[in-house]
Amino acid sequence: MNPEPVAVTTGFATFRARVMFLLGFAYLLLGAALIHRMSSTGVTETERSFVAAGLLALWPIFGIEAFVGACSARSLATACSDALASLHRLSDAAVADGVA
Repeated sequence: MNPEPVAVTTGFATFRARVMFLLGFAYLLLGAALIHRMSSTGVTETERSFVAAGLLALWPIFGIEAFVGACSARSLATACSDALASLHRLSDAAVADGVA
């Protein structure tokens, strides 16, 4: 009887997950402000600029983090090909499991 393998996380992975959670929460708050607050007439130009700048600044961070996470898990060529062709990602998993 073999026990299930235990996932071991590093300190950096835990830190990155916490930071990305907080940034994701901030992004959701800014998105809610965009939906609910920007349609009212009492919004100042400063509020509009803050919400727009926050959304535009946070969006690339999520893309960069996803790319860094993919690159640290596999080779750079595999991460790029996975991003360009999602079917390659499916076949890559099948090959790794010994199915294909």
